[in-house]
Amino acid sequence: MLPLKDINPKRSFPVITFILILINTVVFFIEVFYNKELIVQNYGISFNKLFYLRDYKTLITHMFLHANFTHLFFNMFYLWIFGNNIEDKLGAFKFLLFYILGGIVAAILQLLFIGDVNINLIGASGAVSAILGAYLKLYPTAPILTLYFFFIFIGLTYVPAFVFIIFWFIFNLLNLFFNFYSNVAYLAHIVGFIFGFLFIDILKKLFSFKTKKRRKYFY
Repeated sequence: MLPLKDINPKRSFPVITFILILINTVVFFIEVFYNKELIVQNYGISFNKLFYLRDYKTLITHMFLHANFTHLFFNMFYLWIFGNNIEDKLGAFKFLLFYILGGIVAAILQLLFIGDVNINLIGASGAVSAILGAYLKLYPTAPILTLYFFFIFIGLTYVPAFVFIIFWFIFNLLNLFFNFYSNVAYLAHIVGFIFGFLFIDILKKLFSFKTKKRRKYFY
């Protein structure tokens, strides 16, 4: 299943979401036209750089690097669809804090399970996965316009957010167990998702904002 858009009204334009997408896109083209390997080597995050060399900037910079256009596109596409409502709920500062912390936690846990201490981890997937976790907590019944593929059948349908997100979670969980040595950081996806699902409640208590009663959708 591929989400195309959600039916979930916003009160304001998601400025931080837009800026994050813009920065990621600009950085990707810098990678393409400059020296991708050198940029990844300097700004990607690895176990060695973080825990031995204490290169803490990579906790942030790795989130703005992507392996290829497909990697960038899907991360930014999911960020736009699901991130705008989370930003709308949290506000700009809290959303940015949530996004950055989600990416950091996901990366650190992934690094602990990578066999080679010099392998660089890049991508916004951990942070975006945190947004999916928060979206499931806050808007489980929001309709998601979804493109589905079933053998030779292709179509469009609306599904509640919890159906799509749980499907996404199971897909990543299965790949984590059966495709463990893939170059895709499935563990970071899982950790980011769990972080987002749990931390959104902690963030509410820390900053004392109240969520409105969950909307009910009929379609």
